[in-house]
Amino acid sequence: MIESLRSFFTGGVFNAHGHCYFWTKSLMCLHTISDALIGLAYFSIPITLAWFVRRRRDIDFGWMFQLFAVFILACGMTHLMEIWNIWYSAYWLSGSLKAITALASVPTAILLTRLIPQALQLPSPKQLQTANHALEEEIKTRRVAEESLRELNAGLEERVARRTVDLEKANEELRPQRDGTQSREEANARLAAIVESSSDAIISKGLDGTILSWNAGAEKTLVTPRKKPWAAPSRCFFPQTGRKRSRRSYHSSTGAKPWDISKRSAFAKTAHVSTCP
Repeated sequence: MIESLRSFFTGGVFNAHGHCYFWTKSLMCLHTISDALIGLAYFSIPITLAWFVRRRRDIDFGWMFQLFAVFILACGMTHLMEIWNIWYSAYWLSGSLKAITALASVPTAILLTRLIPQALQLPSPKQLQTANHALEEEIKTRRVAEESLRELNAGLEERVARRTVDLEKANEELRPQRDGTQSREEANARLAAIVESSSDAIISKGLDGTILSWNAGAEKTLVTPRKKPWAAPSRCFFPQTGRKRSRRSYHSSTGAKPWDISKRSAFAKTAHVSTCP
């Protein structure tokens, strides 16, 4: 078992590659330096891919980068084994590393073939730049529109404020008129209440002689029509202490036939009022 492991790592009876090169130093240096540089490059690429996938977790096919990292790392190991085999013929170990590289490279190649159509659908940098430029133009247009809208709103608010001030001034100017109108209405209402509550007979008539209204005292003292106003010729109402005396006084003063209206009053048994045309 130990002998098999030693043969696996050292090559046993196989000759090293240096024998094939006849131990020519320049040729050995050429292969050694070339394989070393290729191996270092292969080892740096997986590190870069791992850093990229770690920083860009939004990539949908990050697993492909991981497969590439394994494949490239295995390729780097095969180049290091080429350097080892110049002095030691570990061909079994070299072949095992190449088998691992094959197992990593074949699935990677197959999956990459299937991934190419999806990768082609990704937008190119130029398309992204064009889209960003269009988006910036749209943002500028919206900013200009928003600025115009703010200016319009400011102007509208200013006009509303001016109209409000004008309305307040107009209200201040109209307030004395409203107060005067209200005062007149209140005075008229008080006068109407005084006239209506008076026990004296108060009658109002127009310039054409039409009786317009009368108070409750007139209704109690005089005979009044049912509806207002009472359209009648111009007449005068005056009480008399006696019906006969009234008639004689009226006849002696006017010579006209009187029209007598009588109604009982709360202060006299009979109140006589004569009307004349």
